[in-house]
Amino acid sequence: MKLRRRDFLALSAGALAAQACGATGGAPPSTGSASGGAPDELDVISGLIQSGGPPPDGIPPIEKPRYVSIREASEIWRDDDVVDALILDGQARAYPRMITVWHEIVNETAGGKPVSITYCPLTGSALVFSGVLPDGTTTTFGTSGQLYNSNLVMYDRATNSFWPQLFGTAVRGTHKGQRLEELPGAVTTTFGRWKAKHPDGLVLSTDTGHARSYGTSPYGSYDTQEGTIFPVRFEDDRYPQKKVVVGVRWNGAALAIPKEEHRRRREASAEVGGSSVVVLYDEELDAVRVLDRATTEPLVAYDVMWFAWVAFYPDTEVLT
Repeated sequence: MKLRRRDFLALSAGALAAQACGATGGAPPSTGSASGGAPDELDVISGLIQSGGPPPDGIPPIEKPRYVSIREASEIWRDDDVVDALILDGQARAYPRMITVWHEIVNETAGGKPVSITYCPLTGSALVFSGVLPDGTTTTFGTSGQLYNSNLVMYDRATNSFWPQLFGTAVRGTHKGQRLEELPGAVTTTFGRWKAKHPDGLVLSTDTGHARSYGTSPYGSYDTQEGTIFPVRFEDDRYPQKKVVVGVRWNGAALAIPKEEHRRRREASAEVGGSSVVVLYDEELDAVRVLDRATTEPLVAYDVMWFAWVAFYPDTEVLT
């Protein structure tokens, strides 16, 4: 069942224009892969990106983020409020989704280099990207106002190349076919869990320079209601569309780890891209972490809605 976005957005006329994206129509099936770098596939993807009207940055990224202490943040956020969090420049930082749902990108720096914390409300995915492009150019990212597979399409301000968030590969522009560097270590957890582990951490401030109804979501109960707003290329009914899985891409392959099931399992071994990995449950943060068994290197692993993961990676393996 497809649901209209207007069922979820209760915004002023200006904010509605900034949020709306009008992708329509499906696409014929094609062979998907975790790398997806073949020129013909990139052309297909590029052709399926459609605008709903907002200009670039009509959904405004946060450009100069301010932070408050855990104590100050505790006056605003409940313990069960969802945050995306990571260690940045040696400092624990949390990004409440009731802020980032209105902005989708936070442009930051780490070690003097640009970093972007990104969140797509329609696919429930938060990823952290380096702002150093494959040719060494530094940049920040903006929202294009367009979607692919119901997922945020970013553009880099240096070359205007288009990067679907869950793909991480440019499908249009100067860097077409090249991948962004994704930074591991970010988790989706609750404010209460994060502050218990990092009482000296920082939390993104609601002082963003924009007037928004922080603490509310323009998407209402989208996360828990059946159906998606926008069409996707591939569908798979093994799980409910909005079920949370942890997605991993490695060596050109994709793996989905159903999160609820792994809470009970706690630890497992898996193969992805010809490598053996260890899947661990972090009870403190209610997070799933994935390590390369040979190097104990943490891999990029993030929560995402099942429908979105399989739409991008229809050949994904599933850890059962």
